[in-house]
Amino acid sequence: MKKIIGLLILFPAVFLLLTAFGSEPDAPGKYLGNVPVSSGRFIEGEELYYRVSYLNFTIGELFFKIYSKKNENGRPLYYAKVFMNSNPAIPFVKLNQIYESTFGEPVYSEFFRGIVVTDEDSTFTDYDFNYGQKNVKFRQGSYRKNETWKDQVLPADTFMQDGLSIFYFARNNTGRDFSIRVPCFVNEKKVYTKINFYKKPEPVETETLDYEVSCTRVDGLIEFKSVYGLTGEYEGWFSNDEAAIPVKAELNVILGSVKVELSKWKRPGWSPPKWKK
Repeated sequence: MKKIIGLLILFPAVFLLLTAFGSEPDAPGKYLGNVPVSSGRFIEGEELYYRVSYLNFTIGELFFKIYSKKNENGRPLYYAKVFMNSNPAIPFVKLNQIYESTFGEPVYSEFFRGIVVTDEDSTFTDYDFNYGQKNVKFRQGSYRKNETWKDQVLPADTFMQDGLSIFYFARNNTGRDFSIRVPCFVNEKKVYTKINFYKKPEPVETETLDYEVSCTRVDGLIEFKSVYGLTGEYEGWFSNDEAAIPVKAELNVILGSVKVELSKWKRPGWSPPKWKK
């Protein structure tokens, strides 16, 4: 039980690292040179649900949704959220966090908000990126108490990913053979991770489906340490189709192996593609 409680405490960081496929590029031009967002990749209203497990025990769920797409100054912008909740069947631990992100085409963060909801308070962390001024406005405080604890301007010397936009950045770059390092803004600083994309399809088994899913793989190395020793190697598998939806991910942490698996979805006309031998 101590291990399970420990994993629930680090659950949001597990999510971030499983989706933080990126770090610093050679130059902003190279970073922006990634493939454009295809018309069928991100669908307004798309909903994705994931089961997070440890030793086959469900410790929580992730729910992603793209709420809107609009044009601002000629650039498409997406607004998305992810809800992270612990398993209510586990006693003594309650986790309720929300990440909000506004990102565009090419995919990099314009605005991020992280919300932590507890019985006592609801706190927020905002990153408002101003790339023209090479900075990010950082605010942190309490919703319920109407307080702002921190209000600072921090450096942002290149285009950044936040804890949610990186999920969509990774989706947009699957199905090619290449490696890249992309910057992420985490805990008020730029951090680095390496990601390797692979084009060759491979079969992936899931607990949700009675057939193997055709996927392309990514792996990489997390080059920084987070809580509970979250660092090192990881793997992920994306559907081998136009949607490029993450199907499964695995990450080794100090307490063991954590698995994230697609459990249900809402996307018109889509189902995980079957593996063809």
